[in-house]
This record gives sequence, C-alpha cells and structure tokens, in this order.
Amino acid sequence: MLASKKYLVLLSALLALCLIVGGLFYYWLKLPYNYASQKRVAEKFVQLIFNNELEQAYGLILKNHFTAKDFNEFKKRAKTEIRGQDNYKILYAYPKQTNGNRLRRLIKGEKADEPKVSIEFDSGVLFRVVVCKLDNNQWKVCRFDSHAG
Repeated sequence: MLASKKYLVLLSALLALCLIVGGLFYYWLKLPYNYASQKRVAEKFVQLIFNNELEQAYGLILKNHFTAKDFNEFKKRAKTEIRGQDNYKILYAYPKQTNGNRLRRLIKGEKADEPKVSIEFDSGVLFRVVVCKLDNNQWKVCRFDSHAG
C-alpha cells in the first residue's frame, strides 16, 4: 500500500512537471522572434552614420540602386535619409514571426530566417533600414530610406 502511494505521488509530480514544461514550451512558441542579429547590423549601420563614420557604414551595405553604387552617392544618400537626433530608437521589425514559425520551418527543412528584414527607427525622423541575408549567412544593409509616419 505504501509503495503504491509513493508511486501515485511520483506519477502526479511527473504529470505536473510535464504540464508545466509543456505550457512553457507553448508560451515560448508564441513569443515573437526578436531579430537580434538583424537589429544589431541595422543599429550599427545607423550609429556609424550618426557618428559620421561613413566609410565603415559603407562597408555594411550591398552596393545597389537602393543603397548606392559608389561611396560619393552613399554619402549623399546617408545624410539625406538617416537624419534627426542621434538618440534614435528601434520601433519594430517586420515581417512579424514567432519562435514557433521558425521551429516549424526548421523541422520542414526550410531556412528559418526571412531573407529580408525591415527595421523601423525613430530619431525625430522616421526611417527604415532593410537588411538582407547573404549566402554566407552574413547580414548586409540592402536598403535604407526615410519616410512619413
């Protein structure tokens, strides 16, 4: 009788633990993915422009018609598009996705990362930095522009 009571308590504790772990896992699946590495690249790019370290910022971009084809064009665009106060803040990143979306893609054998991520900033002027994932898993700025609210 005593052994069956211990077994029942152990079984109840195990069931409670499974419910707690399952609930926490479900909660984690629904949490929004925060795009940490993408935000880091975009924020470094913006900070370099505000610090007037344009050569280093130029090294973080893909050279195309959305960014600049050469350094002189980049200098003009950077000063025109990324402006305002240097105490900027990140407003949000999109496309929105959850940890569960990423896990589902990994399980299906697909790439978990979105190929392009837009990060919206506010420095008194609203602007966007779009980062693109390269084949070598590196993130580069592929577009930046200011816009109306």
